[in-house]
Amino acid sequence: MDSIEKAIQAVLPQLDEAKLETLVNELVKVGVEGPDDLQFIQEDDIKHLLTPIQCRKIIHSLKGPFNPQLSPSSSEPLSVASSSTCPISSISSISAWVNSFEVPWNKVRLTLRRAVDAGERPAPDDRRHLIKVTVDAMRERSLNPTRRECVVVAKAITQKYPNSFLDKNEEGELIGCGYFSVINQLKTRVEYLNRGNSLSRLRKHKRTQRDDEDGDDDQPAVATCARIDSYGCVRWQPDDYPDGETSASLKKKKLEMIDIFSREGLKGAERGRVEDLMAITYAKQREYINAKPSPSILDVGRVAISLFTEVFIVTLHQSHQC
Repeated sequence: MDSIEKAIQAVLPQLDEAKLETLVNELVKVGVEGPDDLQFIQEDDIKHLLTPIQCRKIIHSLKGPFNPQLSPSSSEPLSVASSSTCPISSISSISAWVNSFEVPWNKVRLTLRRAVDAGERPAPDDRRHLIKVTVDAMRERSLNPTRRECVVVAKAITQKYPNSFLDKNEEGELIGCGYFSVINQLKTRVEYLNRGNSLSRLRKHKRTQRDDEDGDDDQPAVATCARIDSYGCVRWQPDDYPDGETSASLKKKKLEMIDIFSREGLKGAERGRVEDLMAITYAKQREYINAKPSPSILDVGRVAISLFTEVFIVTLHQSHQC
């Protein structure tokens, strides 16, 4: 309740202590459990306790842009030493499907049903099975549920069976928001299932200057699949060479770079010419590294010593190749 008080005080700092306490008690009665629930209150819930202007201030502030003062991590210390914090539901929009999503309790193991019905903690293996079937059901609606959507599902699980799934310490005290571990298990399972499919994530089409000139304001942004950084470099094997370059010309430039390093050592990486050669021969270097059978680290060090220099790594990231 302290976190709810602080969230309200951030909006109405002049509210006297007695009225604040009454307001918090009223909010708890209507189902507010923490700062993340305040966004759902309506003016009718509090109009008998506050003036019309005060009501509007609270409604407007809690449904507006995210306010860090409302975050549990900033307004209320954790019960135990832990860095776990749970996100606020108003930070970003959530897909409509998650609001009607139901956890598939009918698919969980009988041993888990017995445990939760008795108010006991389920066995780790049964809990993992619950996470598995829940994520499978979520991915029927969205292949890559966001962390925000995992928060909603985790909250539903812990609210239905708090004794079985809430995060508590040995003394029975609530840890953080209470459902941080469930969130992590859900999202980790999602990421595991998507580990080999970086195209399963939808990105909105970015508007370009040409789009603006065409004046297609009435056309909604189309969600399309796009390559993203996932488990490493998105250009692990470029399909083509730089304009005007051939395999022979790149091999010649690669030999030029090897010659510079053989004469000057790693100091050769500081030369501007070497930096240019690194960027131009990137595709050729990837061909060598991805060859089958793969070359050993020692062979790579002899043939492509530039790969082990700080300048090369910086050049890759500045040119957005990795």
